[in-house]
Amino acid sequence: MRTWFKDNRPTHGLSDEHYQLIKEIRLAREQWINAQNHLDWVGSMEEEVDYVIYALTTAEKKYDVLLKRAKQLDWTNISYYIS
Repeated sequence: MRTWFKDNRPTHGLSDEHYQLIKEIRLAREQWINAQNHLDWVGSMEEEVDYVIYALTTAEKKYDVLLKRAKQLDWTNISYYIS
C-alpha cells in the first residue's frame, strides 16, 4: 500500500525535506533554463542585457547551491527516480 501526502503525491520513501528539495531543484532548473532562453532573445538595451545577465547568474548559483545541498543529504534507502 502506498502512502500519500495531503497533496496526493506518493512518498516513495521520501522525507518531507527530500521532497521539498527535489521541488526546489526542479524549479531552480526551470528558472535557469528560462534565463538562458531570455539571454538568447534579449534586445540591445544595455539595462536589459545587464538584468538578464544578473538573472542568469543568480539562477545558476541557486541551482548550484541546491545541488550541493542535495549531495549532502542521505539518499540511501530511497527508491525514487528523478526525471
